[in-house]
Amino acid sequence: MSVVSGSVQPDDHWLKVVPAVPVPFDPAPGEIGTLVPPSIRGFARLMVDGAGLLVERPQSPEPVVTGNTVDIPPCMSSTVVTIDDGFEVMVTETAGVDGWTATYTLPDAGAYRVEVVSPLPAVPSIRRLTVT
Repeated sequence: MSVVSGSVQPDDHWLKVVPAVPVPFDPAPGEIGTLVPPSIRGFARLMVDGAGLLVERPQSPEPVVTGNTVDIPPCMSSTVVTIDDGFEVMVTETAGVDGWTATYTLPDAGAYRVEVVSPLPAVPSIRRLTVT
């Protein structure tokens, strides 16, 4: 198998990423498989599943924007919501329970960034909006 990428791990061993075709894939020690060879930057959106394959990490819930209202769909406990305008953080709130939701109204005109960050292994969801 050809190596897609490699990196030195904390225990000074190389981790090899190799094409995993066909599935099921039986990785050798120190190998993980990928169905599509990603770029190095693409690895940030991937994780290793129980079968030793690279799979997409789950996405944090996407905020829903309607006019100047931001609705946060049901989130898992410990999800952090942050709303800022590039200069000032207006909201930082952490979900205390699974299924938590919230609605925010942005009263002032301007550009905003809404970030929803669920616990690992999820990747953050970021929305940018302009209130007129």
